[in-house]
Amino acid sequence: MIHRRGYIPEFDGFRGVAILLVMAFHIWRYSGGSLAGHAITSVAGIGWAGVDVFFVLSGFLITGILLDSKGRERYWRNFFIRRSLRIFPLYYAVMTALVVGAFIIDRFDIAISDPALATVDKAWINYLYLTNFVKAFWGANVVPLDIAWSLAVEEQFYILYPFIVRWASRRTLMTWLMIAVVSAPVFRYLSFIQTDGYYAAPYVLPYCRMDALAIGGLAAILVRNDRDLMIRIASRWAWPLVIVALTTLGFCDRGDLPFVIGGYSIVAIASGALMLRALSTQGGLLSRAFSARWLVYIGKISYGLYLLHIIARAGVDALIGQTGLGPLDQTNMFESLARLFVIIAVAVLMASVSYFSFERPILRLKTRWAPTRELIAKTP
Repeated sequence: MIHRRGYIPEFDGFRGVAILLVMAFHIWRYSGGSLAGHAITSVAGIGWAGVDVFFVLSGFLITGILLDSKGRERYWRNFFIRRSLRIFPLYYAVMTALVVGAFIIDRFDIAISDPALATVDKAWINYLYLTNFVKAFWGANVVPLDIAWSLAVEEQFYILYPFIVRWASRRTLMTWLMIAVVSAPVFRYLSFIQTDGYYAAPYVLPYCRMDALAIGGLAAILVRNDRDLMIRIASRWAWPLVIVALTTLGFCDRGDLPFVIGGYSIVAIASGALMLRALSTQGGLLSRAFSARWLVYIGKISYGLYLLHIIARAGVDALIGQTGLGPLDQTNMFESLARLFVIIAVAVLMASVSYFSFERPILRLKTRWAPTRELIAKTP
């Protein structure tokens, strides 16, 4: 059985791995001939899958929170207040900063060029959490913060899911979640066909990604129902599933129809199994790895990192250009690595300042405005 309440550091470790993968995907640039450089390129090239880890973890945590508070007073009020305090303040602060920053850059003709700053006239789409639909049907880099598509998916999930959990029994909820897991590949196929093979539609639309969220939700129910046999089976198969997922990511592209149909689900299942293994083997190698202090810290500030690393990238690249060093030589591995580490360091600094001076004081309001008893796993 898994009996762990309160803060679970492994979850922040999972977030840490996921955000590092995402940042590497958005930052790494290399086209030289070094074998080490190509190895990093291969890892960075699948870094987008870190978002899938976030989805599974979010499904697990949110399902757990809703199940643990089901039937209590202020079910709706507590959930929406606590989620709003976590998500909205930093998101809207970053969006407003982008709009103001773009105006200043344009007004004073500052040499910074980045898609995140070039499309602020469509910032209203970000404010309404519709980025994923725009990315699916209009294309990439149409709105100032293109990466906000995943946050839009989660917000759309938060709007509907509490109602389902509130009124469904656990058995019925499991049935609905399994239907979501089975249906998502069908929706991805239909979206892929409808958009003439454009990878983004099945990648960003909420009904296409609900299998990852549902798999996390199913894992949360298994833990609460003490389904030891199923948890042991998932734990035993975690590493083989991870190998299958990595092989699939390595040999398939997001634009390949087989991956569109089944690849995303494979990655989500592997993530869920690995999460259950870490939870059920406390003190084991995997649990210790995901509990490493530095990785837990990265996970703790991961929300800020996700929103701010694109700004850090734009700023560092602009600074490199203005210092006379010229554009990055993408065939030089040292320059590529230096750029990667500098941007990550700047992003970590920005996210740390954001967390301790802005996010954490707001998060403390949760206990005042929406108090709740200790849950099986606290959200960040």
